[in-house]
Amino acid sequence: MIATGYSTREILAIVPCLEDANSGPCEGAVAGLEHKLQQIDKLLTELGERRKAVVERLTSLKASLADQSKASDLHNESHSTSVSLPHRVSAGRGRVPAGADSNAHR
Repeated sequence: MIATGYSTREILAIVPCLEDANSGPCEGAVAGLEHKLQQIDKLLTELGERRKAVVERLTSLKASLADQSKASDLHNESHSTSVSLPHRVSAGRGRVPAGADSNAHR
């Protein structure tokens, strides 16, 4: 009974209707099961609504992240330039490799 969603209090209330010593099921058991079905149906409806809200939020977040990624990619593409290391020129001596001391030859 617990596996079907009954609390111990609810089980105690219908045990007399389920005992073998009695003449079989009674109206209380049927009414109790019908009430339990109504509770389960209500919970299913509420869970369905919550699930729908979570799915909508998830979809929105994914779309937002995708938009941000696209915007970032476009921004990076429009601002990308080829980067070259600057050539240093020593006074009258030509190019000095980057990282070398341009004053070393003076």
